[in-house]
Amino acid sequence: MFTAKLSHVHPILLLGVVVLAFTGWIAYEGVTGQGAASVMGSEQSESEDGAKPLPKLPPEVVIGAVCVGQPRLFVEQHLMAHSAGDIDPVDLSAGAPVLRSRYRVYIGRPLPHLNPSLPPHMFRPGSYILTLEFDGRHAGHPLFRIDLSPENPG
Repeated sequence: MFTAKLSHVHPILLLGVVVLAFTGWIAYEGVTGQGAASVMGSEQSESEDGAKPLPKLPPEVVIGAVCVGQPRLFVEQHLMAHSAGDIDPVDLSAGAPVLRSRYRVYIGRPLPHLNPSLPPHMFRPGSYILTLEFDGRHAGHPLFRIDLSPENPG
């Protein structure tokens, strides 16, 4: 009677077959390009919530599109294309939860809807701090205050 003792007699041969199969699999994944994209994701792919990546627009255009009442997710998706914001802890000092985010942006032209008291000829291009405050009491945390101030006043 014949018994299969191949694994006991030739362990080097068995190990060689396993290594060869693994190497072939890695080579196949490298040639087809499916391995890296499926594991790491693609920079051109959609984000987790299904939204397509937003193009990087000038900060004046992005800030001009931000309006009071918009949900926090919408606002932060547009601003995150520029820089990561400094997110403060939830502020409960006024009796209601306020979520505050700050962004450093370079503004090259006046934004009259944010600084209506500043005449356009008095505007100076430079680095500004954009502060956004969201209402933590309502679903979606709608934006309720926008403030733009020079990073280094003076």
